[in-house]
This record gives sequence, structure tokens and C-alpha cells, in this order.
Amino acid sequence: MTSSEHSAANVSQAGDFQYDADVMFGHPDDTTEIDAYDDPVREIAARMHAAGPVVRGKGLSTEKGGAAVRFAGITFPNILTPPSYCEQDCFCAVSWDAVRAVYLNPKVFSSTVFEESVGAFWGPALSPMDPPEHTKYRSIMQLGFTPKRISSYEERIINPIITKRFDAIQHTGKADLVRELNAFYPFEIVGTIVGFDPSIVSFVGACFNRIWHANVDPAGAHAAATALKSYSKSLIESRRGQPPKEDLVSAMMEAEVDGIPLPEERFVAMVNHFMAGGIDTTYGQSGNLVHTLLSHPEQFELLKQERSIIPAAVEESLRYEGIGGIVCRRAVEDTDLCGTSIPRGSVVFIMHGVTDRDGSRWEDPEIFDVRRPRQPHIQFGSGPHSCIGQHLARFMLARYVEHLIDDLPNLRWDPALKAPPKITGWTQRHPVTLPVVWDPART
Repeated sequence: MTSSEHSAANVSQAGDFQYDADVMFGHPDDTTEIDAYDDPVREIAARMHAAGPVVRGKGLSTEKGGAAVRFAGITFPNILTPPSYCEQDCFCAVSWDAVRAVYLNPKVFSSTVFEESVGAFWGPALSPMDPPEHTKYRSIMQLGFTPKRISSYEERIINPIITKRFDAIQHTGKADLVRELNAFYPFEIVGTIVGFDPSIVSFVGACFNRIWHANVDPAGAHAAATALKSYSKSLIESRRGQPPKEDLVSAMMEAEVDGIPLPEERFVAMVNHFMAGGIDTTYGQSGNLVHTLLSHPEQFELLKQERSIIPAAVEESLRYEGIGGIVCRRAVEDTDLCGTSIPRGSVVFIMHGVTDRDGSRWEDPEIFDVRRPRQPHIQFGSGPHSCIGQHLARFMLARYVEHLIDDLPNLRWDPALKAPPKITGWTQRHPVTLPVVWDPART
């Protein structure tokens, strides 16, 4: 779908879910307090790390009817866990060691906390599961990510789609990259890999974003979830008895767990949840990459001169200004976390951007350095629930940077701007607009 087609189909309807496609460009949470900081990640990380490796907090309701949690005097959106779970004290794992301890011990820190939030809208997806059930179903998802399939995706899907999208704008010399590029290519790539019709970008994007509004607009979230499930169910049904295609739906079609075929409800939930995870990361992180590189022009120049460090730059972007803001787990027993007592039933939050500024792990963590020695960050999670598509996301982002350099020469902020746009949000952190100019190729 082109930009003009998107505008023409701005308001559409699928079943009982009427959607405005512009919702896909916004944030699902109220982060007015966070966005007021000049440099939110730096300032919040400094305050959180000063409070200790684990910080005690409290759940609360917001003026707009949503749920939030408060740590170290800062209010964060809570769209991932029922507010009732945070009526007692909740906690935030801040340091690298504390976060790793949470991620690597699912027997104590359970993902079932998502059953009443993510599970209520996606259905029985991977996120609310713990091992060994999680392990069984994750192995089915991995059928779509064998080395042979990933190699096929790169040449058959990723490179052609990114090239097509850059070709469509490079002659113009001016664009809002969020609305004319970033909002489309991840949907087309991930949708094609999964088996979705890539022409329904606006519908899928609006559904995903509206589902994340669950604590503020539960009725709208349920309508969006129902519409998306209906589409995915129809897609799966259309494949039954047909020759297999080179996509994830086909790879999962004959899968069994304990000798039993994958139930339809679980099949639908796993497909939709993978779509959300694959798109959120690449869509948002593409904007963060552009913003960070244009805000550090000397680092951008290094990439132009030395292409071999592009993968390292992608990793540093994920660490320095990643999209993932906040996730959580629930303690299923009394435990100790880096010297802090965690009572049974307590929710423990994790903020990736805060942890990736841990000065005990990274030297000068507030500096964006594309030559930084590589070591794992936490943006893709860790342990059993680490992102299954992370290598695919890395490849997509590296190709994106290469095209920025080759197809949009002398890329810079639009001089008509009074000030560059900000990276905003917290649950999904990224800029909602990126007005830029470049030197268009002469025809």
C-alpha cells in the first residue's frame, strides 16, 4: 500500500472493528510525565540506578482511567498486567544482574502474569507460558526460523521489499520517514514471512496498536483483537488441504505437540503474537536508528566510511535507545533478588532502556558509540522468552541503515523544523514523526 493509498483508506472497517489507520503511528500509553524530560532514558536511568539494583514501587490509577506504576518518584504506564496485581508493593529490577536473575529463573518469576492482559486479547500465545509448556510451543515457532528459511527470507523477501520502499521515495528528496517508509516495510516483510496479505498494513497496524490500549479502552482493544483473530483464522483455514507455501503459517500447519495437532485457538494466537513482536521492534527501532544517527552526525559519518561496523551500530542503537520500555514477571514464591525480599505474588517490572544504561556493565553508558566493544544488551530479553526473531530483526535493521546511506545521501533533518522531533513513549518507545531531507538522485 502506497502513502496515497493509505490516506485514501484512512478510515476503514473490518467486521465490528472500525479503525482509523493513523492510530498505528501513535503510542498506546500516556507518557506525558516521561516525555517532559529533555533526555528521558538518561535521566530516568540515572534516578533508577541511584535507587538500587531493585526498586520498590506502587501501582496507581491515572487521571485518564488507565493503570500506572510509580518507581523512584516517576510514573510509568502499566498496560501489561492487571492493576489489581500491583495493589500491594511491586518492584522493578534495575541492574543488569537483577534483570538477568529474573529472566533466567522462570520457576520463580513467572510469565503467567500476562494471562489476564496479553492472554485476554491474543489468546493462548507464548508470552503467558512458562517452561516446560512454553518450550514445547516455542519449538513450533522455530520451524519458521531454521537457517535455511532465514537465508531464504533475506534474499526472497527482506532485500526486495526494503529496496522497493526506498526506491519509492529516494527521488523526492524529502519525506516523513515514519509515515512514508518505516510504517510499511516491517509490516510487508514480517507479514510475508508469516503469510499475511501485505496489502493490509493499515488494518494490521491499527489492530496491534489498539490492542495495546487495553487498560484505557478495553472495548476497543477487544474489538481489534476479535477482528485480527478473525482474519488469521480465515487465513489458516484457507491453507488447509492446499500445497504448502514458504511462510510461517505453512511451517506450523502440520505441527504437533505431544502427538496432538496445534489447536486452532493457539495457532491463531501464536501467529498474531509473532506478528506483533516482529513488527513492533523493527518499525520502532528504525525510527530510533534514524533519530540517533542524525543526533550524532560524527557517528553517522563513521558508518558511511566503514560499512563493516553497521551491525555494531545496530546493536549500540538497541542498547542506547531501544524500543522496548517495560515488561514484567510475577513471583510465585517468596524470594530474594539482589538483596531485596520479594513476597510471593509480587509483580517485578523490567525496563530494558534503564538496564542497558547500567554503568557497572558498560563504560560511559550515556555515550552513543558505534565502535563500542560488543556485548549482549537486554532489548531482546533473555532466557526462555528471548525474542525468537531477533536475528531477523538485526538483519532488517542493518539493511535499512545501508539503504539510508546509499539511497538518501546527505540525510539530515528538514530545515523547516524549529527543532528535531523527540523519541517519545515508554512501553513502545520511538518517534512518531521523522521529517528529513536528502540530496535526491538526478534523473
